[in-house]
Amino acid sequence: RLDQFAGGTKKVVSTVEYANVGGSNRMSVIAKGGTEFDPLTTTVTYFRGPAAQKSFMTSHGSEFLAENDDSIWFGHELDRSIFAL
Repeated sequence: RLDQFAGGTKKVVSTVEYANVGGSNRMSVIAKGGTEFDPLTTTVTYFRGPAAQKSFMTSHGSEFLAENDDSIWFGHELDRSIFAL
C-alpha cells in the first residue's frame, strides 16, 4: 500500500518483515495451534533509503451489526508506529 501512496509507479518499500515481540512471536503462535506462516501483529518496513518503520497492532476487533445478517459488520484496528532514520 505504501508504494501506491507514493504514486503507484514509484517503489518506496524495500522489504517488510514480521517482528517477534512479547505476546506476538512465532513460538507463541505455534503454541496456540498456528503455523510458522501465520502473520504476526508487529512488522518492520524497510524503505528505500535510510528509513525504517516498526508497526505494532495494539488492538483489533469486529462485530456484526445485524442480529440475523452476517453480511453487515464493522472492524477496527489500532496501530502504533515508530520511525527511524
